[in-house]
Amino acid sequence: SQPAQPQATRFGTFDFAELVLSDEIRQRSCLGFRSSFDEKGLRLSGLACGSMGQKFDKQDLACSLDQLTLANSADEKNLAAFFAAPLRIKECVDRRPVATKAKR
Repeated sequence: SQPAQPQATRFGTFDFAELVLSDEIRQRSCLGFRSSFDEKGLRLSGLACGSMGQKFDKQDLACSLDQLTLANSADEKNLAAFFAAPLRIKECVDRRPVATKAKR
């Protein structure tokens, strides 16, 4: 993996690190990500990978994170306010995933 680098998202700055998952046959380009929002009592972290053979970069992940929504926030007003941050449409408009049919 590579050292973590900051990347802006609609929720604030995340640290991203490039890494590659591989076995004897395949390689997959991935990014590990993390951020903590102490004032909200929230931490977000995970691993996101591109399709086989496709590069998945920081901006791809930032745009993916920007699409996160909160399903039910009736009891969590602070959390609902956090997820209400405005979308960064301009930066992500050309990076929306394209649906493809699965081959059988």
